[in-house]
Amino acid sequence: PRHPRLRQLSPRQLTGIIKSANDVRSLLKIYAQHHDEFNHIHLGAFWNRLGRHAGKERAWLRSSHEELQLLRDGTLQQLRQLEARELANVAHGIAKVGIGNSAMWSEVWVAISGNAEERLHEF
Repeated sequence: PRHPRLRQLSPRQLTGIIKSANDVRSLLKIYAQHHDEFNHIHLGAFWNRLGRHAGKERAWLRSSHEELQLLRDGTLQQLRQLEARELANVAHGIAKVGIGNSAMWSEVWVAISGNAEERLHEF
């Protein structure tokens, strides 16, 4: 489900909101409302935060394909723009969330590995 946009945020404000979110559903709501404002730093911070808070909601996340579709598509679209640090944050976040082994995420893993191989000199 699409969430109405509250207002356009500055990059600094969006980073602050992502870093202050304290649960998975809040993070997903932020993504739904502001995903088109996300840059490579926001995406890396988002996945880092999602991985940190996924523990208690891992089962819900694994069964929430519809809620995660927008995130999956947006992540896939932005992967080419990520630098090494953000790419590592995304991969680590997906792994910590525990959703990376579903078929829905296989294309993302292929893109991450290809991008990482191209950026080996940055790691």
